[in-house]
Amino acid sequence: MMPMNDIHFAIFLYSLSLGAQICAAVLSLTAIRFSNHYRTGCILLSLGLVMMIGRRISPIQSILHGNDVNLIDAWLSIPISVFLLLGIIGVRKILSDMQEKNKKLEQIARFDFLTGVLSRAETFFRTEQEIERSLRYGTPLSFLMLDIDHFKNINDTYGHQVGDEVLKHLAIFCQASLRKIDIMGRVGGEE
Repeated sequence: MMPMNDIHFAIFLYSLSLGAQICAAVLSLTAIRFSNHYRTGCILLSLGLVMMIGRRISPIQSILHGNDVNLIDAWLSIPISVFLLLGIIGVRKILSDMQEKNKKLEQIARFDFLTGVLSRAETFFRTEQEIERSLRYGTPLSFLMLDIDHFKNINDTYGHQVGDEVLKHLAIFCQASLRKIDIMGRVGGEE
């Protein structure tokens, strides 16, 4: 017969590991929201962790029903559960960082870094959308393209910083004249 202290200690260890695995399972379930690309992996990981909870409950039930206590298994359950929890915390951190960086990359791709208006690629994408919408509904559509004559002379005479300021202020001035539904983008270059 196993001493009562060993039984209580084993139940305590299994309970700690059970708590760590419940936390890991909950954290993995909440990681599903981070990325569509990794959703299947997060769901499978969550299912595995939920099943592992049963692996922590069954020894407790076995002990309570008078079966033998395996102190080695009870001790090993702690680092296993802690490593799973720390691993899930790490995966969530990676997914969170990646989501934040993807938002920044999307922002960089969609907007011109200098003027804050739509980037060249986004301008052409939105232009195609507006042309398709106009054709589909038979509504009129208008475009306005501005070109600063001899802009190269501004850069050559006053420097690129002054040229950048001219572009920024022109963008601010033009945007102030637009409606909310209008779009404005920078095509850039000499074309």
